[in-house]
Amino acid sequence: MEMRAWMLTGVAAIALGATTALPTAFDGAPGANTAFAQGQGQGQGQGQGGSGQRGGGDRGEDHDDSDHDDATHDDSEHGTGGPPPQAGGGGRPEDAGGPPTLRAEEADEDSDRPAWAGREGDREQTPGRGNSEPGVSKGDLYGDLYVVLRDTDGDPLTVDGFVRPIAYYEDGTMVVDADGQPVLLDLNEEGEIVAGQTYDGLAIGPEEVEFGRTNVGRAPDPVLEHSLEEALTKIDAATSITYDAAGRIVLTNPDGTISTIDSPLENLALYLQTVAGDDTFIFDMDDATSFLAAATDKTQPLTIDEIAYLNSNILGVDPDITEFLYDRTETYGDIEVSWLEAQPDGSYVPVSSTLGDIADGVFTFDPSTAVVYDSATNSFVSDADIIAFTNAVDDARAVINFLHEPTHDLYTDPVPEG
Repeated sequence: MEMRAWMLTGVAAIALGATTALPTAFDGAPGANTAFAQGQGQGQGQGQGGSGQRGGGDRGEDHDDSDHDDATHDDSEHGTGGPPPQAGGGGRPEDAGGPPTLRAEEADEDSDRPAWAGREGDREQTPGRGNSEPGVSKGDLYGDLYVVLRDTDGDPLTVDGFVRPIAYYEDGTMVVDADGQPVLLDLNEEGEIVAGQTYDGLAIGPEEVEFGRTNVGRAPDPVLEHSLEEALTKIDAATSITYDAAGRIVLTNPDGTISTIDSPLENLALYLQTVAGDDTFIFDMDDATSFLAAATDKTQPLTIDEIAYLNSNILGVDPDITEFLYDRTETYGDIEVSWLEAQPDGSYVPVSSTLGDIADGVFTFDPSTAVVYDSATNSFVSDADIIAFTNAVDDARAVINFLHEPTHDLYTDPVPEG
């Protein structure tokens, strides 16, 4: 896959075809699914390449939204071991080979796709990169990319040449066997998902990966290039730079006003530049997690597959997340936030606390359930690099979501006034 032309050249990119084959003796494989609230204080990230301090500044009252793209910006936003069973019990054909053919879906009438993205399913009207790997099925406009078996780096694993989709029930719950291991869908000789599969008497099928706002990554090159220039121009002009509680960039402007870089396009452009391998860029992988979080839908939890597909299939980058470390408590535990807590009588009481103390009411990502397969040990693991990276991104997203809402209902008992 060709990397965006305006990025640093010579950096390796991956496509869906950059897969890792499992040992031939392994005939199945598990997969991964897998306010005024203002940041005060600091947290410390541990990602590769830097510290990623959080909460170093306020968002301020003089926030400027004039630079946002109306098509993508929400104007309301301020503020063990062993193979799993095959579905159906029949296993997959021994002579099956090649990647699965992914079914195209009808366009979503409620899609928030911007006008420049073209009609879904119409390749002639869709900007962005085509399929540079003829032997790899990338789906119809990425709309039918499924949750698949992945390794510890987030790359899709193959069994006898197949990328293997994970089985899901119709309610969106991942299918697991008695040992808690994900179940893979059966494929036919052409690599297509067999229709009508069941597990324990219930219908099962593939689960599509939702991209939401990160669809802006399909924008033509000049769109993200302009967004990067806009962000860097504001950063260069600022008299000081700090971070909010989620790690987004907070600027003190020459006129004394305070503004946060919260444009999805600008944050995605900053993310792309950061992970593209430019060692001279001023931001690191800790910053990258916050950039990506700010580029996504704040209410939609991120998954390993969404991040993996975004990097490889849409942006055409291969971030170095080797030995990426992340600790939620160390990053956010001491950051103080304030909000209005709902009371039983309908009133609200100002409350302050640390994110560490209210973690259960803020964060949604559970790394223990986001298992991937480690081919080296032939076992499931929950401490892989891709899991740590996804955890860091989704935690930043969750903090952004919390900061965006001025009121919350986190406590069972009424909070006494004063």
